[in-house]
Amino acid sequence: MFCSKDHDHFYDGRLFGEVISDASVHMEDGIITGIIHAPDETYHIEPSWRHLPDHDNRSMIIYRASDTHFSWEQGLGDSDTWPRTCAYVKEGPDHAEDEELFREKRQADQYEYTPTKTRCPLLLVADYRFYQEMGGSNTKTTINYLISLIDRVHKIYNDTTWQDRVEQDGFKGMGFVIKKIVVHSEPTRVRGGEAHYNMVREKWDVRNLLEVFSRSTSERVNFCLAHLFTHQTFHASNSAVLGLAYIASAQHGKPGGICTKGSYV
Repeated sequence: MFCSKDHDHFYDGRLFGEVISDASVHMEDGIITGIIHAPDETYHIEPSWRHLPDHDNRSMIIYRASDTHFSWEQGLGDSDTWPRTCAYVKEGPDHAEDEELFREKRQADQYEYTPTKTRCPLLLVADYRFYQEMGGSNTKTTINYLISLIDRVHKIYNDTTWQDRVEQDGFKGMGFVIKKIVVHSEPTRVRGGEAHYNMVREKWDVRNLLEVFSRSTSERVNFCLAHLFTHQTFHASNSAVLGLAYIASAQHGKPGGICTKGSYV
């Protein structure tokens, strides 16, 4: 299901009396979902049902980012043994060759790069798990939540200075724009032997899910990046993984990474 964005319910601003601050808020039916960045703290506002199942949809909670305790942060022992929160898949037979080529290219390129395309059009896909757990089984709530997430990511990228070397000025203004949102309100039925990222399956391997999603999203060629949102726990090498992505090769024409051209095997 695809729905358009209601711009009247999204607001940007700052805290009164705090010049160095910003706020992104979505408000509807008296309920606020938002994030507020102050000089020394970040505050989150969400419907209480998202964290307290016994609460209704007429109340909210606000909490400080510094008070958040993540289940994957052990904080003990060698950092190499801590659970991973994100992972990536790098395609290609010889990664060392790719990395060496990339280093040589960086040393050879002495010119200043000015990007001509500064927005990455996104395809956002929410599976039925995300729809139920994070969207409260409501399509509009799910879409608004996704918009708020991407808005935060866009601001991080847009304000970041990208540079290969310290002596370069770099460039800013890179970001994202949502081109289409797909929300699955129920599982996708499949035939025997078939697989779909939105099918009922008790447990997914994180890489297998990424591969199935890549094959199932036939219209992904119309977007710079396709992102699947789900609500399930992944494990890899005795650690928790929040997300997985393909990254680009340093060799021109190799598949993988953002804005890659389609390839078939």
